[in-house]
Amino acid sequence: MASSNHGIVTVLLRNTENQRLRDVRTIVEFYRGDGRKLQGFIRHFENHREDFRLDAFPLLPKRVDVKPVQYKRVASFFRVKPGERLLVDVPCFRDRNANWRARFARWGDLGSGHNDLKRMLASSPNLELKIRNPSQIRPLGLFTRLTYDDVDDQHLIEGKAGLLNVYSKMFHSGVKGVAGRPWMRGVQEILRIQRDRIVALIDEDTAKLIRKLEQNTGADRHYRGDRGNLDGHRKNIPEQFTIEEMHCVKTTDEVGVLQLTVAFAREANQKRFVLDADIDEHAHLLLHFGDFLRHRITGYGTHPYEVHDLLHHSIKRLNLEYHLV
Repeated sequence: MASSNHGIVTVLLRNTENQRLRDVRTIVEFYRGDGRKLQGFIRHFENHREDFRLDAFPLLPKRVDVKPVQYKRVASFFRVKPGERLLVDVPCFRDRNANWRARFARWGDLGSGHNDLKRMLASSPNLELKIRNPSQIRPLGLFTRLTYDDVDDQHLIEGKAGLLNVYSKMFHSGVKGVAGRPWMRGVQEILRIQRDRIVALIDEDTAKLIRKLEQNTGADRHYRGDRGNLDGHRKNIPEQFTIEEMHCVKTTDEVGVLQLTVAFAREANQKRFVLDADIDEHAHLLLHFGDFLRHRITGYGTHPYEVHDLLHHSIKRLNLEYHLV
């Protein structure tokens, strides 16, 4: 029972799929608003929740930092009143360096929301896997049925997770004035998959839609033009294409930002429209600059398991057709 100068703070843990975390060793630290540490604990959250008794006065904002094993450190701010029992529900994001494994749905069990994915892969007989570190291109061929299911190499596991991440984000990103799923409808063939992007051939109408969204700033509040790093995306376009012009848009989400970069190109005198589709962690320029800096230092780019959590956090009732164990 809380005294006249104390409150009870109940910390609840959940992952981004809204599953409660139980039996996980967790560091819990409380801080004042000015950053001074108040208390620190190690708890095991046997029933996904733990109670903590804290001084209520002074009635200033406080912070709790939570670090479960295999998850990132996350902070949550709160105020607790004397005699109050306060629930603090903390969403926990997986640590990319922990020992997580992707468990995929089998080809025959993919739901109706992934019919376009099956169509796209069935139309991609020359699919490649690009690996950044060490840099290499690995031919996959037709990535369907048994080939889709028979994945045990870590590079391919991460590339497959990246494919499902980008597909799901494209599937859930509509365009004002365009019925149905314009990004799905426009993909003709997937050329490459990576842990952080896909490269595909798209039709001319879809390429022109991306250019229109880039040039008509504010026409669709869900998208904004972004020409700041076109040279950086140029290297993602396979070498057989001669690029004539490039255009880029991003969704205006706070996290899990879809970026669509299209190259108007030529291949043996034939017009081609090559899409480079990837997902950024953050929309905020400074936060994204931090992401970019980390990618430059590590050389690994955005990790698909981080994107997995961001997508679950930002899209309701999401089915990626894989989960992490």
